[in-house]
Amino acid sequence: MPIAFVQLDWLLKTLLYWPAEILVLLTAMALLAGVRVKPAVAWLVGVLAMTAIVVRTFDRYPEGFDLRIFWDAGAVVLRGEDPYLADGRILNPPQALPLMALLGIVSFAACLLVWTILNVAACCGLGLLAQKALAAQGPDYDWELTPSALAVLSGALAFCYACRRGLDAGQLSLLAIVPLFVALWAQGRARPILAGAMLAVASIKAATWLPFMLLFLGKKDWKSWVAMAVVSIALALSTTLPDELVNRCRECLDNIATLSQPGRVNDYVSSNSQSVDLIMLDRALYCAGVGDRAVIKGVSLAITGMLGLWLLVGIVRGHWSRAAACSLVAFFAALFLYHRQYDMVLLAVPLVYVTGRAQHERSAARWLYGVSGVAILAVLYFRLAELEVLQLKLDSNPSPIVAAVVMPYCIWCVLVGLICLALAERFSPRVKKA
Repeated sequence: MPIAFVQLDWLLKTLLYWPAEILVLLTAMALLAGVRVKPAVAWLVGVLAMTAIVVRTFDRYPEGFDLRIFWDAGAVVLRGEDPYLADGRILNPPQALPLMALLGIVSFAACLLVWTILNVAACCGLGLLAQKALAAQGPDYDWELTPSALAVLSGALAFCYACRRGLDAGQLSLLAIVPLFVALWAQGRARPILAGAMLAVASIKAATWLPFMLLFLGKKDWKSWVAMAVVSIALALSTTLPDELVNRCRECLDNIATLSQPGRVNDYVSSNSQSVDLIMLDRALYCAGVGDRAVIKGVSLAITGMLGLWLLVGIVRGHWSRAAACSLVAFFAALFLYHRQYDMVLLAVPLVYVTGRAQHERSAARWLYGVSGVAILAVLYFRLAELEVLQLKLDSNPSPIVAAVVMPYCIWCVLVGLICLALAERFSPRVKKA
């Protein structure tokens, strides 16, 4: 590596990346503690963090190893062939194939450039999109952030490790999460057709999209369901013949099952080096010492089912404000089936909400909101490289406590965030905003 490049990288780390990360985290935690940060300071910190992610992305230009998979699949689709058979790593449903075909039209270099620019813009806009989505849900209890406080969270979200990992990989996560936020906004603004269309786009990552459908069970949401079904079918049929559709759905499920088999990339055991950033209840149970795969699967499904039922009952009966319900569902979505760290940007919704509540709340529940927000930041900023080193050490000298607590700590943090938010909503005096 050229000396000049090493020197430039060191300067950027010292003068931009490290200061931006430290300042934005400290300022975000101050907001979660209820501190009113001066607007000028908040804007400076937020803009610094967003500047850092832009500079870092083009200084360390993404490799796009996951995008390469989607781009290759697009070339297969354009040739009229079956991408699920051509590459067993395609795990997205048929409605995602038109996007992959679109990617495959241009060279990989051009595709990666455009994809990176769009994703950087999405990373910087996550905080604003989350607040707009929640605010559109209707009259609510005080929680909305000031523009300067929102700038801090936008910076914290943009520069978080989850975003950086997603940018480096060229992942599809933001393409599913941004439409979900738009769908929530459209639902609140009485635009059911737009909401349904956005839900159809978001369904390209089913494990992220499906839990959010709990928020679309009202009497007025039927148009969104119809629009979602129509757009999903239209997308699927644009690249798949009608008589092949069911078979391709089956092939997609087969690929998912195959890659989750022992020894494969999505296997949750520690011997799989790529399991470190898996966020799933199965891995938490495995790290806690449960060895039987059937028991792990059964317990995981039972916990998921109970959480889903609890949310369903609470939403239908109106136990929470809509903004709180959206935030709880986002936590649930983070635990649903399986995800990796780059998918955790969906926690932008609860992060914005609990920070706003911590800023407005004056009861003891403020600290529960604060802990929930800190748990989210711990997930977004966890360092994959350090955890990989620790996992290698555990293979030769396993420590039950470290294995049970540290290795799946992102999963525990999501659970802590969810529980603290639920308790805060339970004990907080619910005073309508003026």
